[in-house]
Amino acid sequence: LLPPLLLRNDEAEHNLLSELVENQSEDKPNFQQDANDPVLLLYTSGTTGLPKGVLLTHRGFQAVAADQMVVGAMAPTREQEMVLHTLPHFHIAGVTLGLMAWRQSMEVFQCGQFNLDEISLIVTEGRPINAFFVPSMISMLIERARSDGFSLDNLACVSYGAAPMPEQLLIDALKFMPNTRFFQFYGMTETTGGVSILDATSHSKDGPQRFSAGKRLPTCNVRLIGAENKEDLGVREVGEIVVQSDYVMEGYWQNTIATDEAIKEDWYWTGDAGYFDEEGYLYIVDRIKDMIISGGENIYPAELENHLSKHPEILECAVVGKPDVKWGEVPVVFIVPRVGKSLSIEDVWGFLSEKIAKFKLPKEVIFLNALPRNPSGKVLKTELRASLSVVKSSRVALG
Repeated sequence: LLPPLLLRNDEAEHNLLSELVENQSEDKPNFQQDANDPVLLLYTSGTTGLPKGVLLTHRGFQAVAADQMVVGAMAPTREQEMVLHTLPHFHIAGVTLGLMAWRQSMEVFQCGQFNLDEISLIVTEGRPINAFFVPSMISMLIERARSDGFSLDNLACVSYGAAPMPEQLLIDALKFMPNTRFFQFYGMTETTGGVSILDATSHSKDGPQRFSAGKRLPTCNVRLIGAENKEDLGVREVGEIVVQSDYVMEGYWQNTIATDEAIKEDWYWTGDAGYFDEEGYLYIVDRIKDMIISGGENIYPAELENHLSKHPEILECAVVGKPDVKWGEVPVVFIVPRVGKSLSIEDVWGFLSEKIAKFKLPKEVIFLNALPRNPSGKVLKTELRASLSVVKSSRVALG
């Protein structure tokens, strides 16, 4: 137990960390570490429900780090290349980013938060930068560089993940930063951040593979399971992504029901829908919980979001399902227009009509100044769904 004085919430009088250290015994604890011991408790982002505590082990971090080293993730290629750390430490990418940097003897520049003014100065001055951004950060940084007229050539390496990367944003990033190495990481807290990686070489290819989640990490087994028969699927057949590896979590903290639902016979069920192509590249279709079933037809929000991201007047967007008496669910799109751009409902309808089937067209369009996000940069679709019953003034119905 901590000494009573450490329980006081009075930082003006007490330096709690120093008191904690001073009150510890100098005797070495009689404890032998085991690779299967939990080393970290991180909470899920809560984008689809209440956050859950994820128990991660020494074994998991050792295994995922070894795999990432094999595929050359974040490996420095420029002299004095340092890591720019802008992610929260309660996010799995924030933890593994620092560990990977230290393992490769790279200096880490820690930012308190993603401040666009500060980041813009850092990436234009001084040493080459190796950074991890969520896609929304990349979008903001490119917009600032374009508006202020500065170069991002100092970014030697940009890794990204934690949220889907719109195809058009990736195209813009590759064009705007032609000398930058790009890596995409696909994983989740429950897999210690590891499942697959899209390396720099794959980013340079022309064709759809640059928009995939890459290939599975060396010691990670990945299967695609059908929703109806629960059997393994073939090439280009969409199913749920299930994972088996040493870096799958121990379980959810004090939640055996959720653990048993997620881990079955040593396989972790991710809740993501995806497929493999003929060369073993993994493609993420969408979150299964986000899939909209309208009139018996499946609609994946990510498909609509990808198309809309290519509209020159749309900065970002999100699609969610809304309960409907006739169809069961109908798609609704939330759109953030680019600064200084005007966008009509007819523009959205006409733009999508040329690209998707009619039954997939959104029934409503809602314009926002910004999408709600959690501290990790993920769009909070739960908040968007909840807002559908209260947002009226900015809603315009289509069809």
